[in-house]
Amino acid sequence: MNSAPRVSVIIPTFNRSGMLEEAIKSVLAQTMPDFEVIVVNDCGGDLRELISRLDDKRIKYLRNEANQGPTACRNIGIRESIGKYIAYLDDDDIFYPEHLQTLVGFLESGKYKVAYADSYRALQVFDGQKFKIKRRDIVSFEFDPERILIDNAIPIQSVVHEKSVLDKVGSFDKSFRYLEDWELWIRISREYEFAHVKEVTSEFRWRLDGSNRTSSKQMEYVKARERIYEKYKSYAGEKPEILQLQKKTLNSERKQAETGNWAKKERIKLMIIRLVGLKGLDLLYRMKLKLFN
Repeated sequence: MNSAPRVSVIIPTFNRSGMLEEAIKSVLAQTMPDFEVIVVNDCGGDLRELISRLDDKRIKYLRNEANQGPTACRNIGIRESIGKYIAYLDDDDIFYPEHLQTLVGFLESGKYKVAYADSYRALQVFDGQKFKIKRRDIVSFEFDPERILIDNAIPIQSVVHEKSVLDKVGSFDKSFRYLEDWELWIRISREYEFAHVKEVTSEFRWRLDGSNRTSSKQMEYVKARERIYEKYKSYAGEKPEILQLQKKTLNSERKQAETGNWAKKERIKLMIIRLVGLKGLDLLYRMKLKLFN
């Protein structure tokens, strides 16, 4: 490269080479070619043959000597990045071809430093040989600085921001192995406005077999949620309705983790929020809907 790329795309990965290849190819297929891809192998199997086969000088490959988790991998990628903008992609998700052009173009044409686009949540089912997509649901929400204190509705692959944003708010909190993106969005939202671009530009995969979020990890997500609520309780301190929703959400998540019914609840909850919004969600809590008990 003769000059620094405009965007650094950071992909943490651990032993999912088949999915990773599709993820990387989705970046290489971008209509905006001015980027670098930083693949951070978290002490998994050797990926050098895969990277060599893809044969693109825009790919930067790093490998951790010990497993550190996706939070640390993203921070490593950020430290190694040289682009003006940062984009994120998990190794089992994909960008659509216009993703970077859409978001970077938007950011460069206005006042915002942080933007996110809509995405598809693709339900994958294993047919005995490979995962097949059974349906796609659009994930599209307006940003709400109060709602972000209760839950996260912004998938990490849908966000692009200036790297300078992290100079002000800091990178991912390495003490979080789960929900680290949500924790970072809260910090960013206190300093910068999130711009919503209403175009579907990416896809994240959702599987019910446990390969997204296993039963053994569900309680870890609950503990991470509890830590986030505690860490940022000062932001919600003067708004009892937020504190009430946090408490009810936490109780619901804990019960769902204990019963192993997490995936069904997540699907129904997303549908409800999309239909009735935050205020409607509060009403359903008040009605003691079984989903939240």
